Amino acid sequence: MKLHVMDGIRIVPNRLLFVPSGLLSVAGAHAHRLHGFHHIHQGSFRNIVCCSPQDPSQQQSRAVPPTKTSLSDSDYAQRTEPGEDIRHIPPSSASDISAFSQLPHVEWDLDSVLTFMVSYFGMLHVPLGLGGLTILEKQLHIKDLPPESKVNALVIIILLELGGTIWLLRSSMKQSKQSFNFMDFRLDDANGVRGWIATVFFGLSCIGIAMGITAVSLENTHGIMPDDSKDQIIKQMTSDNLVSEFSTFLVFCILIPSLEEIVYRGYLLQSMASRFGWQWAVLCSSFVFTVAHFDVLHAPTLFFVGCVLGAAYTWSGNLVSSLLIHSLYNALTIYGR
Repeated sequence: MKLHVMDGIRIVPNRLLFVPSGLLSVAGAHAHRLHGFHHIHQGSFRNIVCCSPQDPSQQQSRAVPPTKTSLSDSDYAQRTEPGEDIRHIPPSSASDISAFSQLPHVEWDLDSVLTFMVSYFGMLHVPLGLGGLTILEKQLHIKDLPPESKVNALVIIILLELGGTIWLLRSSMKQSKQSFNFMDFRLDDANGVRGWIATVFFGLSCIGIAMGITAVSLENTHGIMPDDSKDQIIKQMTSDNLVSEFSTFLVFCILIPSLEEIVYRGYLLQSMASRFGWQWAVLCSSFVFTVAHFDVLHAPTLFFVGCVLGAAYTWSGNLVSSLLIHSLYNALTIYGR
């Protein structure tokens, strides 16, 4: 690039920056050695007009402020007009598959995230989600509630946990002055390669293939299909009567998936992705999701499912995708055996 040395360079309207010609020549000769010079060349020198301050015909020329960008020359030409500030270019559309993550950038606040997660586990998840039925049985002096009573009690317990979680999230974000949508459910964004229809189909396919391989391996190795006492309890809930079956579906296919997607994907994954990258955010949120179940037997399956759910949310940028995968997976687990 050849710079014509004049008396000065107009950088900002109504402000002149005069540089001695000798210094400008040296800077032009060695500018290619500077780190990231090609970004500066594309971002800031494109519309800079080197002119003399005495030339009135060039007084209205305006430069693009230096901005870090990765756009190529062709992309820049297609997405900008002369003199346009590239900082105001909207993010790429959903049809652009060059970048995997579609999550918005949010400010990372470690103290806020840790405070919420500790408060959520200590005040809501452990006493309600994990110990709610046990506490209720002790208060009622009943050793074991009937299946219908259990599932109806679970509806109330999970509703309390869900409402408390939303309140706690909003309070935590208000105190830390964070502002982002942790309940980004968009049913209208269904079509396209990033729509929730294609994402749900691909996510369920991955989970189905992995679960099929696991089941066949266990059957060939031990001669049994994977099962445990929790599955037996859920089967008792669904086989009691129509009301119990509806309540079971409400709890395990709607309320619990909604709660877990808001906490582990909508909040935790999204807040970590901007700081650590979406890959580490998916892994870390899946690990916390697995630990939260306190289920060693199904830990590998839970971690894999968490990774699929996190990847689906990251790819689509829509919690509807991970919510539907989660709900359908739970439904297949409950009613598919």
